[in-house]
Amino acid sequence: MRNVKLIFISFTLSFILPLISCDSATINKSLTIQDREKVSGDVSSINGSIQVGEGCLIDGECQTINGNINIGRNSEVEGLQSVNGSILVGKQVTINQDIRSVNGNVEVAEESRIQGKISTINGGIELNKAWIKQDLETRQGDILLDQGTELKGDIVIRGNSQKKNRPLTIQILNGSKVKGDIRVTNPDRQVEVYVSTDSEIQGKIIHAKVVKDS
Repeated sequence: MRNVKLIFISFTLSFILPLISCDSATINKSLTIQDREKVSGDVSSINGSIQVGEGCLIDGECQTINGNINIGRNSEVEGLQSVNGSILVGKQVTINQDIRSVNGNVEVAEESRIQGKISTINGGIELNKAWIKQDLETRQGDILLDQGTELKGDIVIRGNSQKKNRPLTIQILNGSKVKGDIRVTNPDRQVEVYVSTDSEIQGKIIHAKVVKDS
């Protein structure tokens, strides 16, 4: 538990310190980027959400503390980071780097491409017909790959085996594919992997129970 707290503090400080000195940051106010707008630099908010319209180009990251991030269809952003908020990536979006969330879910819609990794601490990850170049990582979130999602990296479940940690589920469904491994770093954690008959895991499954469709 102490390690999780230290990670949370470190992650939060990595947001707050740059935001304090960033001219584009807003406090107690949400930000909206209009359709087809181009933005140079980061888009940041404390106590406010970030809404990016359709067809936008953000030459920087979207970062928020205590707010959600919503990326509209056909937009391109360098990276996404949220503390205490969900991240929703619309259809046909390109994220050139990582998506990171502390306390919030991450959802990626159809035909979107994530060039980096997706990581959460206390949040689920749901991917629908998406493409991810690097790893998926979580400590306390369920993971769903659906509708032909392709993951080129690994799925990694981190964290210890404290009693209050609930069992986690990883679902690979409807023609989805994991080209890397599924790794649970602590062998005492309870993780179940559900794989539909038309889906595939090409790598190894380490310290997790596999349940396949009959």
